[in-house]
Amino acid sequence: MLPKTAAVLVTALLAALLTLSPGATPPATAAGGGERTGPVTVRVLQFNIRFGSFGLEGVARSIERTGADVVLLNEVDVQTRPGGLHQARWLARRLGMDFRYDANIRFRWGVRGNAVLTRHRIGEVERFDLHVPRGTRPRGLMRVRLTTGGVGFDAWVSHLNAGAGKLRQARGVSERIGDPTCATVLGVDLNGQPGSPFDRAVRTHLEDVWRETDQPRAATNFRQTMRIDYLYTDELTPRDAWLTPLRHSDHRGVVGVLRIPRTQSC
Repeated sequence: MLPKTAAVLVTALLAALLTLSPGATPPATAAGGGERTGPVTVRVLQFNIRFGSFGLEGVARSIERTGADVVLLNEVDVQTRPGGLHQARWLARRLGMDFRYDANIRFRWGVRGNAVLTRHRIGEVERFDLHVPRGTRPRGLMRVRLTTGGVGFDAWVSHLNAGAGKLRQARGVSERIGDPTCATVLGVDLNGQPGSPFDRAVRTHLEDVWRETDQPRAATNFRQTMRIDYLYTDELTPRDAWLTPLRHSDHRGVVGVLRIPRTQSC
């Protein structure tokens, strides 16, 4: 007969072997992700969908191919006439996401604006008006607080004029976002090239993901002559970026893989 101490040790050893036997799941540890201790990674898409004129199903497939869990959209329509379509709601249902919508431009048939689609938990939402020069259409800026894996971050979306008042709008976006104190991402159709006064205005407090990940010169507009669509960030680390094919819109989408430290949670 084994001494009492040896018997206890044998029993403990057998229990450990059974716990780690094939098909068993080992206990969760911090290194294994069982505890929320490390950074989280999100994949964000900025995409002007040209009011779905190339077909919403194609837009949905383009989004799916990116694997994005946060989608920042411009030129999204809500048709208020009988039988009209709420494009943000349709895309969210099609993709199994939640959404928030910001209507900026009003027509007789409905409204047009920006949207955030996401697989993450949505918290507070804020909407802001941008400067509207005489003879131009209204523009807006929306902030949506998102949380994933216990980490919160702010997702902003906007779309600036193609002409008059664009610099004042870009400065308005920069001033409204300010100098972030927690993880922040902005998706925007800037209607301006890298290095332009509009880009420099936004980069007062934020960084261009395309530049930060050392991507080559690229174009996002229909003629493939300039990059006018951007992801800007602060208080997180961009890890990679690429463009979607020019297929279901007159813009290419910008995808960014972003790593958020828990210390920068909102």
